[in-house]
Amino acid sequence: MFGPPHDLLVGRPPGDSWSGQAGCAGNSSAEVAALAAELTALREVLAQREQALAIQARRLQAATERLEQRIARLEESEGQFRTAFDRSVIGMAQADPQSLRLLRVNERFCRITGYTEAELLGGMTLSDLVHFENRTRPPSCCQATDGEAGSIETRCMRKDGSFIHVQLDCVMTEPVPGRPVRLYAVLQDITERRATAERQALLAREVDHRAKNLLSVMQSIIRLTSAPDLQSYKQAIEGRISAVARAHSLLAAERWRHAKLRRLVREELAPYDAAAKRVRLSGPELLLLPGAVQALAMVLHELATNAAKYGALSVPGGSLSLGWEVAESEGLLYLRWQEQGGPPVQAPTAARRGFGSRVIAATIEEQLGGRIAMAWDPAGLRCDIAIPLSRVIPGRRRPLPP
Repeated sequence: MFGPPHDLLVGRPPGDSWSGQAGCAGNSSAEVAALAAELTALREVLAQREQALAIQARRLQAATERLEQRIARLEESEGQFRTAFDRSVIGMAQADPQSLRLLRVNERFCRITGYTEAELLGGMTLSDLVHFENRTRPPSCCQATDGEAGSIETRCMRKDGSFIHVQLDCVMTEPVPGRPVRLYAVLQDITERRATAERQALLAREVDHRAKNLLSVMQSIIRLTSAPDLQSYKQAIEGRISAVARAHSLLAAERWRHAKLRRLVREELAPYDAAAKRVRLSGPELLLLPGAVQALAMVLHELATNAAKYGALSVPGGSLSLGWEVAESEGLLYLRWQEQGGPPVQAPTAARRGFGSRVIAATIEEQLGGRIAMAWDPAGLRCDIAIPLSRVIPGRRRPLPP
């Protein structure tokens, strides 16, 4: 119908084009114009659609790039999580929130429990590991929901059957369509931490006990001390408190486990023997129990104070000797205090028996369960003491013979 007239095509080479507006066989000029307009409109529509497709393509490309970036970030986050999970210094596990079946564990979790990864992931649950008081229901820390964390401290049974104290913290992932909810558990071995806390509690109780005991001793010293005037009373109180303080310092240096007898004697007699020439000591080195240290400190102080006031240490030429020995067969520690070169000694009357004598007798007989014998020899006071080894030396159990 359309195209160039036949006579115009004759004699033209193949492929030659014709750009004229030849008529259409059997069609008017109006029809041709209408068709041309329709073609123009069609081209415009096609151009618009092509432009729209180009815009959509650019948007799709941008969305694809964003998706690829998000995937890359997720992969990076997953890698970081995997690294943190696997290399964490605390035990970590992933479990099914309903059955508590372990789905994933790290190396530290395996070390704490004593099981291999294959054993833990072979069907074991958190309930198989943690010693819950009621095994018929899940522990409260495993019932946390909506991202809230739960925590308990309990005992964990290791593969070898031993128990350790652990802290179990659990958190549930938030529900997301198409993604299973998981329970994440953090397991920490707190056995040493609990032991430390128990030691601190024991230490606090021990400090409280010792403080009360010390206050009781101070109260007794103040109540029973007598003196003719205020200054003498003050000096007596200060001397006795200083004796207790020196004993406490020796015990504190050994963490209140024991103290050496020889050092205790030197500490208590040092104020009266500055040149270390008037006091002679003899006897083996012995470790004393804390209670014996405080008791003997008071006894030594009272004997030394008496010697400084009335006995061998009250004159320049006086001296004293203190010796001790262990009688294993008898289960006794013997001590002998002997003064020489002092003023003539006279036995005190019952009316003149002061606080010092009462302290010595009460300490040896009542506190240490021993015996004491005082001999007021004119040449010098002699004091013989026998104390059960079980009351003064660690590890001894033999009682004082009747």
